[in-house]
Amino acid sequence: MPITSDLDIVNAACALLSVDPLQSMDEDMPGGQAAQALYRPIVDMCLGLSPWGFARRRRQLARLAGVTSPLGFTHVHQLPPDRVGLPERLLEAGVPGRSIQAFDYDEEARVHSDVEDLWAEFTCRVVPGMWNPMFSTAVIHAVAAVFAEPLTGNSSMAAELHARAFGTPSEGFRGGLMRAALSADARATPARMLPAGSNPLLVAWNSDGTRWR
Repeated sequence: MPITSDLDIVNAACALLSVDPLQSMDEDMPGGQAAQALYRPIVDMCLGLSPWGFARRRRQLARLAGVTSPLGFTHVHQLPPDRVGLPERLLEAGVPGRSIQAFDYDEEARVHSDVEDLWAEFTCRVVPGMWNPMFSTAVIHAVAAVFAEPLTGNSSMAAELHARAFGTPSEGFRGGLMRAALSADARATPARMLPAGSNPLLVAWNSDGTRWR
């Protein structure tokens, strides 16, 4: 059966634990916590490990009219709510591939800059049907590790599943199945070309191979 929803991921994790599937993400588990409350943080952590090709999005940010920046910038834009973490890059419309350098964030998930038409590249919370299959497998094991103690009371099973998902502590959550997911994503994601004018070593040379004086 294809994995297309958050509940599919949760119930695949339940199958690893040999427990009955849940009927909804709001279902309470032993201890009174809803499945969603345990599921979302571990999935966001996994999505935040890398700028995954399947979850990378570029969007125009909404400029907040009538809002004055207390940080000394001209414009304030709102970050999208479905992002995971801060944007990988902020871009000015009409300047393809060139990241802006002068900006700041505030506690309300807003960007302050002097750019009126601002875009962002960020990792997005996409549905599991969009995930790389190896990433899905790694997340299923990670979710099972988080669910193991509430659903089975077996802490050693939780540790074993965590190691399968992420490897050893020294690997920084990038070992085990997650390492295979990172490799699969790297193969599926085209290398990003450097934008013109972004590399000072290249800018220092003329097209005919002579150095600028």
